[in-house]
Amino acid sequence: MPEKQEKKKNIWMFSTISLAIVLAVFAAASSLACTGMATSKELSADEISNKTIEFLNTYLVQPSVTSSFVSIEDVGSLYRVTTLIENQEVPVYVSGDRKYIFLPRGTIDVAEFEAATTTTATQEQPQITVGSFNVVDIPVCEENGKPIIYFFGSSGCPHCRWEHPIIEEVAEQFDDYISFHNNMDGDEDLDVFYTYSTGGVPTTVLGCKYFRQGSGESLGEDMEKEALTAIICKLTGNQPDDVCSPLADVIEEIPY
Repeated sequence: MPEKQEKKKNIWMFSTISLAIVLAVFAAASSLACTGMATSKELSADEISNKTIEFLNTYLVQPSVTSSFVSIEDVGSLYRVTTLIENQEVPVYVSGDRKYIFLPRGTIDVAEFEAATTTTATQEQPQITVGSFNVVDIPVCEENGKPIIYFFGSSGCPHCRWEHPIIEEVAEQFDDYISFHNNMDGDEDLDVFYTYSTGGVPTTVLGCKYFRQGSGESLGEDMEKEALTAIICKLTGNQPDDVCSPLADVIEEIPY
Protein backbone atom coordinates (compact mmCIF):
# COMPACT_ATOMS: atom_id res chain seq x y z
CA MET A 1 0.00 0.00 0.00
CA PRO A 2 1.42 3.44 -0.89
CA GLU A 3 2.45 5.73 1.93
CA LYS A 4 -0.16 8.33 2.82
CA GLN A 5 0.67 11.81 1.57
CA GLU A 6 0.12 15.06 3.50
CA LYS A 7 -2.59 16.79 1.45
CA LYS A 8 -5.51 19.15 1.81
CA LYS A 9 -8.28 17.40 3.69
CA ASN A 10 -11.32 17.65 1.45
CA ILE A 11 -13.16 14.42 2.23
CA TRP A 12 -15.85 14.03 -0.39
CA MET A 13 -16.26 11.00 -2.63
CA PHE A 14 -19.31 11.69 -4.77
CA SER A 15 -20.18 8.07 -5.53
CA THR A 16 -20.80 7.41 -1.81
CA ILE A 17 -21.91 10.84 -0.64
CA SER A 18 -25.29 9.85 0.81
CA LEU A 19 -23.87 7.31 3.23
CA ALA A 20 -20.95 9.59 4.00
CA ILE A 21 -23.23 12.46 5.03
CA VAL A 22 -25.19 10.20 7.37
CA LEU A 23 -21.91 9.21 8.99
CA ALA A 24 -20.85 12.85 9.18
CA VAL A 25 -23.98 13.81 11.11
CA PHE A 26 -23.51 10.90 13.49
CA ALA A 27 -19.87 11.84 14.03
CA ALA A 28 -20.77 15.48 14.61
CA ALA A 29 -23.39 14.67 17.22
CA SER A 30 -21.10 12.19 18.94
CA SER A 31 -18.19 14.63 18.99
CA LEU A 32 -20.26 17.41 20.49
CA ALA A 33 -21.66 15.14 23.14
CA CYS A 34 -18.40 13.45 24.09
CA THR A 35 -15.80 16.19 23.86
CA GLY A 36 -17.66 19.23 25.12
CA MET A 37 -17.20 21.23 21.94
CA ALA A 38 -18.84 24.66 22.02
CA THR A 39 -22.43 24.54 20.82
CA SER A 40 -23.56 28.15 21.34
CA LYS A 41 -24.72 30.09 18.31
CA GLU A 42 -22.11 32.84 18.53
CA LEU A 43 -22.35 33.75 14.84
CA SER A 44 -25.34 34.58 12.69
CA ALA A 45 -26.52 32.22 9.97
CA ASP A 46 -25.18 34.61 7.32
CA GLU A 47 -21.76 34.75 8.99
CA ILE A 48 -21.65 30.96 9.27
CA SER A 49 -22.61 30.41 5.64
CA ASN A 50 -20.18 33.02 4.28
CA LYS A 51 -17.24 31.83 6.37
CA THR A 52 -17.96 28.16 5.59
CA ILE A 53 -18.05 28.72 1.83
CA GLU A 54 -14.87 30.79 2.07
CA PHE A 55 -13.15 28.01 4.03
CA LEU A 56 -14.21 25.33 1.53
CA ASN A 57 -13.04 27.31 -1.48
CA THR A 58 -9.76 28.29 0.17
CA TYR A 59 -8.72 24.93 1.57
CA LEU A 60 -10.85 21.98 0.55
CA VAL A 61 -11.80 22.06 -3.12
CA GLN A 62 -9.47 22.03 -6.08
CA PRO A 63 -8.63 25.34 -7.82
CA SER A 64 -10.72 24.36 -10.86
CA VAL A 65 -13.80 23.75 -8.68
CA THR A 66 -15.93 26.27 -6.78
CA SER A 67 -18.24 25.64 -3.87
CA SER A 68 -21.30 27.91 -3.87
CA PHE A 69 -23.96 28.54 -1.23
CA VAL A 70 -27.41 26.97 -1.54
CA SER A 71 -29.03 27.18 1.89
CA ILE A 72 -28.46 27.10 5.65
CA GLU A 73 -30.59 25.41 8.31
CA ASP A 74 -30.45 25.48 12.10
CA VAL A 75 -30.34 21.84 13.28
CA GLY A 76 -30.07 22.13 17.05
CA SER A 77 -26.45 22.46 18.12
CA LEU A 78 -25.28 22.68 14.50
CA TYR A 79 -25.90 24.53 11.28
CA ARG A 80 -26.35 22.55 8.09
CA VAL A 81 -24.86 24.53 5.22
CA THR A 82 -25.83 23.10 1.85
CA THR A 83 -23.27 23.84 -0.86
CA LEU A 84 -23.18 23.19 -4.59
CA ILE A 85 -20.02 21.45 -5.80
CA GLU A 86 -19.72 20.31 -9.42
CA ASN A 87 -23.53 20.42 -9.81
CA GLN A 88 -24.10 18.29 -6.72
CA GLU A 89 -25.59 19.55 -3.46
CA VAL A 90 -23.34 18.66 -0.53
CA PRO A 91 -24.44 19.42 3.04
CA VAL A 92 -21.73 20.47 5.50
CA TYR A 93 -22.35 20.61 9.26
CA VAL A 94 -20.83 23.46 11.27
CA SER A 95 -20.78 24.23 14.97
CA GLY A 96 -22.52 27.43 16.03
CA ASP A 97 -19.22 29.20 16.66
CA ARG A 98 -17.67 27.82 13.44
CA LYS A 99 -14.80 26.33 15.40
CA TYR A 100 -15.58 22.90 13.98
CA ILE A 101 -16.64 21.69 10.55
CA PHE A 102 -17.94 18.14 10.24
CA LEU A 103 -17.26 16.24 7.01
CA PRO A 104 -17.87 12.60 6.01
CA ARG A 105 -14.44 11.35 7.11
CA GLY A 106 -13.86 13.41 10.22
CA THR A 107 -14.02 16.65 12.16
CA ILE A 108 -11.97 19.71 11.25
CA ASP A 109 -10.79 22.04 14.00
CA VAL A 110 -10.81 25.21 11.89
CA ALA A 111 -8.11 27.08 13.81
CA GLU A 112 -5.73 24.11 13.90
CA PHE A 113 -6.35 23.34 10.23
CA GLU A 114 -5.69 26.92 9.11
CA ALA A 115 -2.51 27.10 11.18
CA ALA A 116 -1.22 23.78 9.80
CA THR A 117 -2.07 24.75 6.23
CA THR A 118 -0.31 28.09 6.57
CA THR A 119 2.81 26.30 7.82
CA THR A 120 2.66 23.78 4.98
CA ALA A 121 2.28 26.53 2.39
CA THR A 122 5.64 27.99 3.39
CA GLN A 123 7.38 24.69 2.81
CA GLU A 124 8.65 23.35 -0.52
CA GLN A 125 5.85 22.94 -3.04
CA PRO A 126 5.28 19.49 -4.58
CA GLN A 127 7.08 18.76 -7.82
CA ILE A 128 4.92 18.82 -10.96
CA THR A 129 5.68 17.03 -14.21
CA VAL A 130 4.06 16.63 -17.64
CA GLY A 131 0.28 16.59 -17.67
CA SER A 132 0.22 18.54 -14.38
CA PHE A 133 0.90 15.33 -12.45
CA ASN A 134 2.28 15.63 -8.93
CA VAL A 135 5.46 13.66 -8.28
CA VAL A 136 5.97 11.70 -5.04
CA ASP A 137 9.36 10.43 -3.93
CA ILE A 138 8.36 6.87 -3.02
CA PRO A 139 8.96 3.45 -4.61
CA VAL A 140 6.75 2.41 -7.52
CA CYS A 141 3.83 0.24 -6.43
CA GLU A 142 3.59 -2.98 -8.39
CA GLU A 143 1.31 -5.95 -8.88
CA ASN A 144 2.91 -9.15 -10.15
CA GLY A 145 6.01 -7.13 -10.97
CA LYS A 146 4.11 -4.54 -13.04
CA PRO A 147 3.49 -0.88 -12.11
CA ILE A 148 -0.11 -0.28 -11.11
CA ILE A 149 -2.16 2.33 -12.95
CA TYR A 150 -5.26 3.52 -11.08
CA PHE A 151 -8.17 5.48 -12.53
CA PHE A 152 -11.07 6.66 -10.37
CA GLY A 153 -14.14 8.18 -11.97
CA SER A 154 -17.91 8.31 -12.16
CA SER A 155 -20.18 8.26 -15.21
CA GLY A 156 -22.10 11.14 -13.61
CA CYS A 157 -19.00 13.35 -13.89
CA PRO A 158 -18.48 14.98 -17.33
CA HIS A 159 -14.74 15.38 -16.73
CA CYS A 160 -14.50 11.66 -15.96
CA ARG A 161 -16.37 10.81 -19.15
CA TRP A 162 -13.81 12.86 -21.07
CA GLU A 163 -10.78 11.31 -19.37
CA HIS A 164 -11.87 7.68 -19.12
CA PRO A 165 -11.65 6.60 -22.79
CA ILE A 166 -8.29 8.35 -23.11
CA ILE A 167 -6.63 6.48 -20.27
CA GLU A 168 -8.22 3.24 -21.45
CA GLU A 169 -6.73 3.78 -24.91
CA VAL A 170 -3.31 4.62 -23.47
CA ALA A 171 -3.37 1.63 -21.08
CA GLU A 172 -4.12 -0.75 -23.97
CA GLN A 173 -0.79 0.18 -25.56
CA PHE A 174 1.09 -1.26 -22.60
CA ASP A 175 -0.65 -4.64 -22.63
CA ASP A 176 1.28 -6.91 -20.23
CA TYR A 177 3.64 -4.19 -18.97
CA ILE A 178 1.21 -2.64 -16.45
CA SER A 179 -1.61 -3.62 -14.11
CA PHE A 180 -4.57 -1.35 -14.88
CA HIS A 181 -7.11 -0.83 -12.10
CA ASN A 182 -10.00 0.75 -13.98
CA ASN A 183 -12.29 2.09 -11.23
CA MET A 184 -14.91 3.87 -13.33
CA ASP A 185 -18.09 3.68 -11.23
CA GLY A 186 -16.30 1.24 -8.95
CA ASP A 187 -15.53 1.22 -5.24
CA GLU A 188 -12.26 -0.72 -5.24
CA ASP A 189 -8.88 0.60 -4.07
CA LEU A 190 -10.42 3.23 -1.78
CA ASP A 191 -7.26 3.32 0.32
CA VAL A 192 -5.37 4.52 -2.74
CA PHE A 193 -8.15 6.93 -3.69
CA TYR A 194 -8.16 8.66 -0.30
CA THR A 195 -4.36 8.71 -0.18
CA TYR A 196 -4.00 10.62 -3.45
CA SER A 197 -7.31 12.43 -3.78
CA THR A 198 -9.01 15.13 -1.76
CA GLY A 199 -12.23 13.33 -2.64
CA GLY A 200 -12.98 14.47 -6.18
CA VAL A 201 -12.97 12.60 -9.45
CA PRO A 202 -11.45 11.95 -11.88
CA THR A 203 -8.30 10.97 -10.03
CA THR A 204 -5.43 9.21 -11.80
CA VAL A 205 -2.55 7.54 -9.95
CA LEU A 206 0.36 6.19 -11.99
CA GLY A 207 2.60 3.73 -10.17
CA CYS A 208 1.89 5.58 -6.91
CA LYS A 209 4.65 8.06 -7.89
CA TYR A 210 2.56 10.35 -10.11
CA PHE A 211 -0.96 11.50 -9.35
CA ARG A 212 -3.47 14.09 -10.47
CA GLN A 213 -6.98 14.98 -9.39
CA GLY A 214 -8.90 16.35 -12.34
CA SER A 215 -8.89 15.69 -16.08
CA GLY A 216 -6.44 16.74 -18.75
CA GLU A 217 -9.04 18.66 -20.73
CA SER A 218 -7.03 21.86 -20.60
CA LEU A 219 -4.22 20.06 -22.43
CA GLY A 220 -6.42 18.66 -25.16
CA GLU A 221 -6.78 15.01 -26.13
CA ASP A 222 -3.47 14.64 -28.02
CA MET A 223 -1.31 16.23 -25.33
CA GLU A 224 -3.11 14.30 -22.60
CA LYS A 225 -2.40 11.01 -24.38
CA GLU A 226 1.23 12.01 -24.76
CA ALA A 227 1.58 12.92 -21.07
CA LEU A 228 -0.02 9.70 -19.85
CA THR A 229 2.01 7.59 -22.26
CA ALA A 230 5.30 9.26 -21.33
CA ILE A 231 4.79 8.82 -17.60
CA ILE A 232 3.79 5.19 -17.95
CA CYS A 233 6.85 4.62 -20.16
CA LYS A 234 8.94 6.04 -17.33
CA LEU A 235 7.41 3.45 -15.02
CA THR A 236 7.91 0.50 -17.39
CA GLY A 237 11.52 1.29 -18.27
CA ASN A 238 10.52 2.51 -21.75
CA GLN A 239 8.66 -0.62 -22.71
CA PRO A 240 7.20 -1.43 -25.16
CA ASP A 241 9.83 0.20 -27.32
CA ASP A 242 7.55 1.05 -30.24
CA VAL A 243 5.28 3.04 -27.89
CA CYS A 244 7.98 4.76 -25.86
CA SER A 245 10.75 5.52 -28.36
CA PRO A 246 8.90 8.37 -30.09
CA LEU A 247 8.56 10.12 -26.71
CA ALA A 248 12.17 9.70 -25.57
CA ASP A 249 12.76 13.44 -25.10
CA VAL A 250 9.58 13.89 -23.03
CA ILE A 251 10.32 10.82 -20.91
CA GLU A 252 13.81 12.06 -20.17
CA GLU A 253 12.40 15.19 -18.52
CA ILE A 254 10.12 13.28 -16.13
CA PRO A 255 11.55 12.93 -12.57
CA TYR A 256 11.66 9.42 -11.16
